[in-house]
Amino acid sequence: MKTVHKFVLGSPGDLRPRTTLQMPTDAKILSAQVQDGKAVLWALVGTRWWKAERQILALVTGEKLPVMEDDAVFISTLQFADGAFVIHLFDLGETP
Repeated sequence: MKTVHKFVLGSPGDLRPRTTLQMPTDAKILSAQVQDGKAVLWALVGTRWWKAERQILALVTGEKLPVMEDDAVFISTLQFADGAFVIHLFDLGETP
């Protein structure tokens, strides 16, 4: 059976260009939004509870995607403070 789980990335002051999350190895990221002033991801998780480190990249508008991250998968764009601060999230996959 699969369930949806929430993973908190943090508030704008806490966000780093790279965030490492402990997620089950079969987690599929569904979406990201701002909830209570924090960046949050929701993922569909199956029965495997082996965890892996998953890298999430956060870029502000106009910031270049690092060359080594060409395989990054876009997740979502998040707007904080009525659009005063905007970030774009990318999934870099599991850390080998």
